[in-house]
Amino acid sequence: MRSRLSWKLTATYLLVTILCMAPLGLYLAYSVGQDELLRSHQDLVIRLNAARALLQDAIGHGRTLADSAPIAGELASPGGMTVAVRDIRGRLLWEGSGNPQGTISASRAARDIRRNPGCRVCHQELLDTQELTGTRAIRGPNGSVVGTVRISLPMSIVKGSAWRLRRIILLAVLASICLACFIGARLASGIAQPIALMSAMARRISAGDFSHRVPVPSADEVGELAASLNAMAQRIEEMTAARKAFVADVSHELRTPVASIRALVEALLAGARNDPEEAAEFLSLLESESDRLSNLVRDLLDIAALEARPGRAKAEPVAVADAVRRVCGQLAHQADRAGVRLCMDVPDGLYAMADPPQLERAVANLLDNAVKYTPEGGLVSVNVHRSGNQVLICVADTGMGIPPSEVPRIFERFYRVDKARSRTVGGTGLGLAIVKEIMEANGGAVTVDSHPGRGSQFTLIFPAATAARELPPGTATDPVAAGHK
Repeated sequence: MRSRLSWKLTATYLLVTILCMAPLGLYLAYSVGQDELLRSHQDLVIRLNAARALLQDAIGHGRTLADSAPIAGELASPGGMTVAVRDIRGRLLWEGSGNPQGTISASRAARDIRRNPGCRVCHQELLDTQELTGTRAIRGPNGSVVGTVRISLPMSIVKGSAWRLRRIILLAVLASICLACFIGARLASGIAQPIALMSAMARRISAGDFSHRVPVPSADEVGELAASLNAMAQRIEEMTAARKAFVADVSHELRTPVASIRALVEALLAGARNDPEEAAEFLSLLESESDRLSNLVRDLLDIAALEARPGRAKAEPVAVADAVRRVCGQLAHQADRAGVRLCMDVPDGLYAMADPPQLERAVANLLDNAVKYTPEGGLVSVNVHRSGNQVLICVADTGMGIPPSEVPRIFERFYRVDKARSRTVGGTGLGLAIVKEIMEANGGAVTVDSHPGRGSQFTLIFPAATAARELPPGTATDPVAAGHK
């Protein structure tokens, strides 16, 4: 069954064709009638002039008008044309059929002689018909008028010829309309069918089936719509798969600390609370697991907030040195406990276009990972410099490094290179994923250069600020310079 859109398009093509062809057909029909009348008029004039010339030539050779009159009959065309020759008194000397049919009055003959030598359409009262008629005066050798020659053609013959041509035009118009209808139906089907397929695909998407795709019929607007719909379905399918994987990962990540907390609580209730040393150990483990759970929830909320924000982050000029020093100050105690040296090379006067809290969060995540995965006695360094229109914040460590095969996946959610160590140090597996989301939201990028056994360097690339505003005063000092540089 053809779609309603296809019928509408076909009807539109047909209507446009009729509106264009109907005036053209009427004009051609009218023009054919006028052209046929003009052609008959010209033919009649030629025959009249020829008949007069023949009769005057015969009279010039000594013949009488009555004897010469039959010569004019040779010029009567078959199919109804009549030639009549009359003398000066109006008496009919000869007619196309050869049978004299009486006389006309002298006044009538005089009018024929004086009349304009052209042709006209007149009414034949005797037969109640119209005819195209023309008259010429016949002159003798001395120049005097001796009679008239009259040729007439019934208008029914002229109109009959015109009607035959009009029939041909009518058939051509009808054939054109039929052809336009056929072509319009094919074109309409070509347009409506892809749209119908896309409509069916949209219904399947609304029902939860994202695997279906429609063919891209062409490079026009319909093809672009089909390609966009396919891309949308692909994106939704990927997002749905990512959401399912994310929910599964979150469930797994939440299940582990919750199970640990439950086991520790059960052990305490079972009697471990009566042993001070064992109770203290279990309470310490409970605190560690609750911190881990709290960090996981915090990271989940942060990454959800980043994804919920449409478009770019609200960027402003940020004093990079001050931001990095604040983050290093916050992590100085953690580095001291881990026995890791923390060094900075952050010159003043560098400004990046970024969201200030997000910039600090990205730096904090990288420093947190570097401290966690650097062994005791190792070094974590932060370097800030400008390269063209970009500000680069480099965080390097002397940790275990990342195998090259693992590098492409380190920014995935919940992905850990060393799962056992990550759980030991309390990592959630979301830190680098949050860094990547932050950099994309701020129009920047994050890169990594790692060598197994020698350490890694992560680089945050922010657009440089073209103008810096005065930032509010704060703790813009270097709180770790004395003990860690």
